[in-house]
Amino acid sequence: AQLQAQIQTMRGLIGQLEGERKTSSDQLASLPQLRMPSAAQTQTIQAPQADPRSYAGLDFGRYYALVIGNQHYQQIDSLQTPISDADRIGQVLHDRYGFTVRVITDANDVAMLKALNDLQTVLTPNDNLLIYYAGHGVRLKNAITEVGYWLPVNSEPPPRDTFWIQNEQITAHLALLPAKRVLVIADSCYAGLLSSDPSYLFLDPSAGYSRQYLQLKLPRRSRLLISSGGDNPVLDTGGDGDSVFARALLEVLRSNTGLMSAPQLFGQLQVQVQAEARHEHFTETPEFKTIREAGHEMGDFFFVPLSTQAAVAAGRSPSPGVHGRT
Repeated sequence: AQLQAQIQTMRGLIGQLEGERKTSSDQLASLPQLRMPSAAQTQTIQAPQADPRSYAGLDFGRYYALVIGNQHYQQIDSLQTPISDADRIGQVLHDRYGFTVRVITDANDVAMLKALNDLQTVLTPNDNLLIYYAGHGVRLKNAITEVGYWLPVNSEPPPRDTFWIQNEQITAHLALLPAKRVLVIADSCYAGLLSSDPSYLFLDPSAGYSRQYLQLKLPRRSRLLISSGGDNPVLDTGGDGDSVFARALLEVLRSNTGLMSAPQLFGQLQVQVQAEARHEHFTETPEFKTIREAGHEMGDFFFVPLSTQAAVAAGRSPSPGVHGRT
């Protein structure tokens, strides 16, 4: 009888524990789910065997691109175009300009920061790096400072910045990267806050790329920013499946037939973005800046189409119509 009583007591305890486990499981299921980075997002990049690019007998180094498209957010409003924009821009950089491209989409804060850190094992001092970001951006202001952020897909709504990536954190990574030439293209709200430098000074656009000009620019570090807007919101749609800014960027990259600098790229897409935004009854003004706090040294960033490189190597003149701005 005593043994039977003990068995009944044990069964009662087991039933109680099973009930508590079910309650805990139900509570866990009701919590917001965190999207963990996929294997493709977290795996360490192995340094690809990219070939150096040359033009007019000058070594332009190897070309890499990190392309990030954040669209499906977990706790804030999702966007419509970043993944498509990232895929298309990654494709044109690879196919037309010979970039070695890594695209990550719907990345949380760990995946984004890991991708930036992985570049340390890939880049060498004469390399070129383009970072493209499409996704939410936000700013926090107080009486003293104004700080901009890129938002991973696991971001909490403002003002909770637990998983946000601060501009200063991105800038610190840019300063540490060994690549000689770095261009950041950011299509997000308040993207211009990545640099506090004044806008870039453009000189005579009719001046061409002399050999002396290229020899002056190539050895110097560049840390440059093209943002879809300054300290303002920007459009997510309006570009026939892309954002207004991404569509303009794609058109300029696809139509270019010769050596093109970052200032020239900006000069062309700025006009298109402003015109297309007006059609949407919206004001969007892209900006071009240097990022001095990341180690800019009066260098530049150049796009060399594969067809142009082949033409110069064969002794033919590249297509005309491409001029530089300093």
